[in-house]
Amino acid sequence: MKRVHRILSVALILAFALSACSSPGGPAAQQGNGTTPSASPGAPTATVTPSPAAPVADDWPDIPATDWEYEYSEELGGVVITKYTSNKSRVRIPDTILGDPVVCIGDIHPVFRNEFHAASSVEAVYIPSSVVRIGSAAFMGCKVLTSITFPENVGFIGSIAFRDCVMLSDITLHSKSVYMDGNPFDDTYWYKRQPDGLVRLGNTIVAYKGEMPENTSIVIPEGVTHIASGAFFGSARTNLTSVTLPASITVISKSAFSFCAGLTSIVIPDSVTEIHERAFSDCESLTSVTLGNGLKTIGNSAFNTCTGLTSITIPDSVTKIDWYAFDHCTGLISVTIPDSVTEIAYGAFRGCASLDEASRARILSINPDAMS
Repeated sequence: MKRVHRILSVALILAFALSACSSPGGPAAQQGNGTTPSASPGAPTATVTPSPAAPVADDWPDIPATDWEYEYSEELGGVVITKYTSNKSRVRIPDTILGDPVVCIGDIHPVFRNEFHAASSVEAVYIPSSVVRIGSAAFMGCKVLTSITFPENVGFIGSIAFRDCVMLSDITLHSKSVYMDGNPFDDTYWYKRQPDGLVRLGNTIVAYKGEMPENTSIVIPEGVTHIASGAFFGSARTNLTSVTLPASITVISKSAFSFCAGLTSIVIPDSVTEIHERAFSDCESLTSVTLGNGLKTIGNSAFNTCTGLTSITIPDSVTKIDWYAFDHCTGLISVTIPDSVTEIAYGAFRGCASLDEASRARILSINPDAMS
């Protein structure tokens, strides 16, 4: 089973790597043995600074534009840094190039590795306040990088952004809310020194670390706004049985609880506006789902193959049910869909052979291909 889980996890990481740059208090985890993980003495911790202050650029050498490869992103409205071509150990990323703001570091390739994929000599990096996104694999291979400070406008950190950054021990976060696509820090000194259980950075749950005991119940702390993509992906398959989400959370991220086969029920707070793709896919023991009244979109394959689910009521805040949202929910008998839903995508209820006639009629009246 561990081998299967490892294969699934590797597949998920590869999928995350394609999605970049194209989106205080301690953790509370009530485990099966009734214990709550506590911080390891002397463990490196992330600093969360809610003030708008950005890193000070004084004393950092200017790096000429010729030392960078870059492109303009119409979607982001600024410059995406794709490659650093020099070999300085202290690197100041410019806030503008050709008069346009630098908004993103990296796409899906390492920025600081050479063409032979040798380890980077970069020891320190200054990120300007213009940057809003850190792309997948952006700092991959920066083996001697020891600290990183994210300015207040960074709202997205891509998967494997800091893969092989084995000496990275200090992380300072000025932003209040950051969406993390997977665990960007899983190879870092900082992450390896975190205690088992929920790992939190700012207002984001990065991952559940370590072996999960049987019959684990997780309480996500108030103040958390995001759960990183894949944070609980396949958590020991059947060991996670209960999750309590706070009223502060706004998004259930991609594959956040995929393959959590022991999870039996979930209540989505009214604060959640989106359930992303595959958020609860293959949770085969899930029998009760309560959707909050703030929800707008149910994402692609969000509840795919939740075979234990027998009924679902869509709140009247929802306008769209995306592709394969309830695909092969073979036990689903009843679906209540309000007038607010104007779009049901192709295959949203494919393979739901147990649906009653009233549910079928309502679904097909919106999209005749919704069950195809």
